[in-house]
Amino acid sequence: MRGAAVALALLALVGGCDDGGGDAAPAPPEDAAPPPADAWPPLPATQPCAPGDFDFDALPAVEARAVLRALRGEGAVDLIEGPGGWWVGHADGRVRWVPVGGSATAPVTVLEVEGELVGLAVARDDGTAARLFVATRGADGLAVTVHPIVRPEGPVDARAVATLWRGEGAGGGVQLDGEAVFVAAAGGLLRLDATTGEPAADNPTAGEAVWAAGLDAPGRCVVDDGRAWCLDGGAVKVASPGGRFDVVAEACADAVGGFVYRSLDDPELWGAYLYACGETVRGARVVDDGVRVADLAALDGKPSTFARDGGGRVLAIVDGASPGRLQVAAPDRALGMPARLSDTGCFEDVPSLRPAPGVVPYDVASPLWTDGAHKRRWLALPAGERVTVDDVGPWDFPQNAMLIKDFAFTGADGVRRSVETRVMVRRPFGFSFHTYRWDADGQDATLLTGDMAEAIEVEVRRDGEAATLPYLFPSRADCQTCHNPRALRVLGPTTQQMVRPIEVAGAVVDQGEALFAHGVLDRAPGGAGMPDPSDATAPLADRARAYLHANCAHCHQPDGWTPPELGLDLRYTTPLAETGACGVPLKYSAFGIAGDLRLDPGRPGNSNLLQRMLTRGVGQMPVAATAWVDPVGVEVVGAWIAGLEGCP
Repeated sequence: MRGAAVALALLALVGGCDDGGGDAAPAPPEDAAPPPADAWPPLPATQPCAPGDFDFDALPAVEARAVLRALRGEGAVDLIEGPGGWWVGHADGRVRWVPVGGSATAPVTVLEVEGELVGLAVARDDGTAARLFVATRGADGLAVTVHPIVRPEGPVDARAVATLWRGEGAGGGVQLDGEAVFVAAAGGLLRLDATTGEPAADNPTAGEAVWAAGLDAPGRCVVDDGRAWCLDGGAVKVASPGGRFDVVAEACADAVGGFVYRSLDDPELWGAYLYACGETVRGARVVDDGVRVADLAALDGKPSTFARDGGGRVLAIVDGASPGRLQVAAPDRALGMPARLSDTGCFEDVPSLRPAPGVVPYDVASPLWTDGAHKRRWLALPAGERVTVDDVGPWDFPQNAMLIKDFAFTGADGVRRSVETRVMVRRPFGFSFHTYRWDADGQDATLLTGDMAEAIEVEVRRDGEAATLPYLFPSRADCQTCHNPRALRVLGPTTQQMVRPIEVAGAVVDQGEALFAHGVLDRAPGGAGMPDPSDATAPLADRARAYLHANCAHCHQPDGWTPPELGLDLRYTTPLAETGACGVPLKYSAFGIAGDLRLDPGRPGNSNLLQRMLTRGVGQMPVAATAWVDPVGVEVVGAWIAGLEGCP
């Protein structure tokens, strides 16, 4: 949808979005002038371009795809992915284990407990130790016992058993919550300290174990995003911390409690609670006017239990069959996005990428290296909405906000041509990623909706000579590698990247201040920006850290894609002594790449971090989206390491 025809005086920003060697940004003035009053016409009354219509409140039909084929249901009452593999609990008290990648490995019984087993949970204490929590029901009521797990083989030490909790009445299930554990019991959902069994210190009511009240005969309860879903007497009930459970779906025969779907594989299912009534999988989702419930699939048998894997996907387990991963039967990969870039309304003139009024250009201080691509960036917001600025973490974009980035290359003939335009859309589940591939004539671009990445060859000019670049159009999964769905993270628009000098209507101003004045941001950023790594006038250490921030820190930081125990934080704002890089030996495989330390002061050749930047193929960094080494990046980071006299 096009907005009102309102002129936008940000042309200098458009010209400055050149990652491949365009004119440098204007030098920061001692006292940056505010943007001229007449340079910032109001934004349109309607969003200039929008992602189209898609009903995310609807619940789609699903189907089950068999996985973990070596594992059969056989009376399983709980299945959980934990350290080392999958843990299966059976009503007769057996706990079985299948190692990671053990699709052809028969499950091994690792523990047998007395009573009826009703639930499992696994806590990973560190890289080598873990604990298994087992909920059982017997003549003397419910009990939750704790068993140390022996690594790496996976057996459980049945002799070292601690009883975390014991109670009377009906109940079932157990779930870990950091250092606390949830237990479903008659009366309510309990939240206990996972070590002592006492009420968790940060419960809604201090000193009380009940997290939410109002359960009579609970089965499985799952807590997700601050909300508890419980199956109680066959009915689905929901509660918030400190409240009471309310019925949101009436009781059904043969009900089996499930999980909330949290994978971007099928964003249409994001946030839906999946459970079973007999052989029918049902979904329940909180919407503006209550909870929507729908039948989603008919299975070949009644599930005995459900599971959720580490990626947030939900599995249904039917006796005698392999677990079935639930997925949308006919997914709409476009999610409402138009098939052609020209139909989005984001550009008044598509071949030249002249933005529509209200589509705001911006630039970043330290661009991500993409084989020398020339990039231009824009954003579009719903009318009346603003971006919430965070000076430490990622900025928060409102629903239906769109971020657009174009990738262009200078050909052997010296003409710059767009190859790909990517669009990120803020959705109810986070961000969706959409790729438009430019037609050969350069007049328009077509949306790619396939699941798999597609590669082409692009004729470019490199170091003054003609070269062929293997260019990859990323799949949605590729995008999620860097744009971590757990953190709902945008990478470019952050305080460190956006606080930079720009020229607007003849005045040099700060980009963050200008965007605030224009009504894009809820406030002016309060933190400091970082330099362009290619800016030789900036301090070398700042340039190197800015490069690592833009090219590495999207994975290597807390809540990044890498495992937490890696302990590497390459954000620009993290002091070098706290990055886990300087003087630190490698934790995982070096892939045959030189360097005994992550970063060895004064010795670039022994710094694995730099050597992996110099590598292409197995073990390269960044791991995706680059076929060529960035000469500026390795020069700046290498010179910085060579000049370090020691670790702080």
